[in-house]
This record gives sequence, C-alpha cells and structure tokens, in this order.
Amino acid sequence: MSHWLDEKLQKIKEFGQAITSGLTSDANSEARYAICKECEFYGIKTSGNILMIERGCNECMCFLPVKVLFKDSTCPKNYWPTEILEDVERINDGLFGEGEYPEDK
Repeated sequence: MSHWLDEKLQKIKEFGQAITSGLTSDANSEARYAICKECEFYGIKTSGNILMIERGCNECMCFLPVKVLFKDSTCPKNYWPTEILEDVERINDGLFGEGEYPEDK
C-alpha cells in the first residue's frame, strides 16, 4: 500500500507543479498533442470514461488535451522534443532529461 500511496502523491506533486507553471503557447501545445495522437500509448482502452478512452495516455494516465497546455508538463516516455518544452535549463540539468522519439512520426 505504501508504494501505491507514494506513487499517487508523486503524481499529485507533478500535477501541481505543471498547473502552477502557467500555460504554454498554442504552437507548443498543438505540437505536443500531435505527437501524443501518433503515440502507441494514446487512448486508455481499459478506462470506463469515454474521454480517457479517446484522449487519455495509457502511460501516464493523463487527459492529454489538458496536459499539453502547461509549461512544465512532460511526456513520461520523453517523446516531446526540447523545442516544445519550456524550461530547457531544468531539462538539460537532468530533472526531466531529453528523450528519444521516432523521427518518422
């Protein structure tokens, strides 16, 4: 139970940080969402919620149309390139890390 609780508390902390970071630009949020829609984890097929089935992330369990709006939001698979992330200094310092993503998408 402790591991489950720790995981949920970490998720709440990350969510709070993302929300308080402010909104990103329309171009960044659109670029992020375009990447998400092509991802293998797009859509939570086991969810009972139609919004999550159609627009959720099966990896982070987030509702993507909202997640992509905030400056400090990140992809757990590191599929969002640094050009569409806001805090490049923190990313390069290793807090989030630069990920790899398919160039064909």
